[in-house]
Amino acid sequence: MSKVDSVKSRGLESKDLESNALKGFYELQPVPGVVVKCKGEKQQVLKALNALKTVKDPEIGFDVVGLGLVYEVVITVEDGVKHCYVKHTLTTPFCPLMPVILSQMQDALQNSGFNPVLDLVFEPVWSVERASDEVKAFLKENMSSFEEPCDS
Repeated sequence: MSKVDSVKSRGLESKDLESNALKGFYELQPVPGVVVKCKGEKQQVLKALNALKTVKDPEIGFDVVGLGLVYEVVITVEDGVKHCYVKHTLTTPFCPLMPVILSQMQDALQNSGFNPVLDLVFEPVWSVERASDEVKAFLKENMSSFEEPCDS
């Protein structure tokens, strides 16, 4: 019997599992327009987010937090070691500077006293809707093909 079947046989549904998995999470808005799901001591989460703000996408010139590339930050402490789990994405899976950006994220977190665990995901897919108000305004002014999402 799989774990899912085992859980279902005890009367728990996937929504119950998701609800339990999200317990203890809270949302922060590190920059206007960007929301990050967080867990752990708020001061340490903010320290990690500030470290990640120093990492810029070299092609775009904006930091990974402002671009909305950071989805989740979880801080845990085990045996005196601060672990920082970061679920994040890139603007495209084919980003030629992926190794540079990942290395800079790792270094920024290590230099801030964390043992980083980076989880690069492409679901959900990044879109400009996730970016900060500043990034959206810049793109609107400088990119003729940029359109704000419409409410349907």
